[in-house]
Amino acid sequence: MSSITACEICKTPLNIWQLDSENELDLCPSCNHVERDMKRCPSGARRHPWGGVGAFDRFRLALTWRSQARALQKRNVDPKDLLEIGFGAGILLERHLTEGRNVQGSEAEMLERPVGDDLLQRIVHHKVCAEDLSLAPESIDLFYGVHVIEHLLDPCKVFATAAKSLRPNGVIHFVTPAGDSLGLKFFGTAWWNLEDPTHIRFFSPDSLKLALSKAGFDRIEIRRPWWDSLGVESASLLRRLGLGNNSEHGALGNSFGRVLLLMMMPLFFVLRTFVPKLRPSLEVVAQKRIV
Repeated sequence: MSSITACEICKTPLNIWQLDSENELDLCPSCNHVERDMKRCPSGARRHPWGGVGAFDRFRLALTWRSQARALQKRNVDPKDLLEIGFGAGILLERHLTEGRNVQGSEAEMLERPVGDDLLQRIVHHKVCAEDLSLAPESIDLFYGVHVIEHLLDPCKVFATAAKSLRPNGVIHFVTPAGDSLGLKFFGTAWWNLEDPTHIRFFSPDSLKLALSKAGFDRIEIRRPWWDSLGVESASLLRRLGLGNNSEHGALGNSFGRVLLLMMMPLFFVLRTFVPKLRPSLEVVAQKRIV
């Protein structure tokens, strides 16, 4: 049994998943949810919580935008009012503003990301953690976050907040690392998503669907996007080989690591195509349940 607690999603006692002699995760035997105690799974984490690379992030967010737009069109939702939790540099918020939408964003720390004063003046900026959001009931049409819910102290509280704040048939959209990715099983402690010291959980499709259903959502669709975090496998290999390490920003914190990532990326892209479960992320879209 795990030494910490029961599963935060389904309350089943957690089992210890021993990655090596110094690192262990907690795995739910029922819903495959993965929880992480940093004291028991440091896994060579970098000091800084953000280890992304600007150009890669912009490419990923462009594909995230396209996927989100298609999901909204499929569900016949044209959001007038929306909120993004953990908006980072505000790239997606900026695009929603160009569509003439009313935009809100929740971001407490900014993580040293450059955000223009012009953008901050045009949005409603909630300078609080997502768990502390106070939103008017049925006031928005879209609630989303890209690589945020794995960081939250209480994701279920945030899901409940989203449900209350959404109008009837309102939509949520999240992208998050996959706890059942074959990458975690193959790379173990070198898996790049363990490099971030604020990654404290990894959802599985079952745990994510269960959490959202409990919060008041249905029409829940979960898939493994090929386009998200394209450098995870390459960066994980770098960590496994002990190359390109940087204690501040991790495996991608210097030009050497980024060059090797670009060289290896095509190989891992092919592997993702034939082995979808190698893909490191889950994308979920769901709608508020009409009572």
